[in-house]
Amino acid sequence: MLLALQHGIDALLKSALPSLFTGNGAAAATFSADSWDFDRLSADPIAGEPGLEDAVDELPFDAAAPAGPYALTRPPYPGPKRVYLRSTSGELVALRNTEVLWNPADAASFSVLPAAGRALSGFDHLHVM
Repeated sequence: MLLALQHGIDALLKSALPSLFTGNGAAAATFSADSWDFDRLSADPIAGEPGLEDAVDELPFDAAAPAGPYALTRPPYPGPKRVYLRSTSGELVALRNTEVLWNPADAASFSVLPAAGRALSGFDHLHVM
């Protein structure tokens, strides 16, 4: 699936910008070997269609005691929620759904159980959408 997507993006770029991809010093589209994590239940709207504004909470995060518990400032909308680690420099790193445990008794409360080997140093906030 990803290989077809990469070929499609490459073909689209070459057809839209032919002068950029031909001749001396021509550009080339390359893709990293990073693994991708797709969320089939993503709340993101389809490109070009309007979507609901995401409510965002920035919560203090202590890498020495990552579990929490944490509480959102308002009850969340039904559906998927996205949780990111935010570094002191502003970098966002997505947490997998398996790393965030939502409290069934209180929809605004959750705990973080980082995956084995996840580096937490340098992160000081949780960014929740």
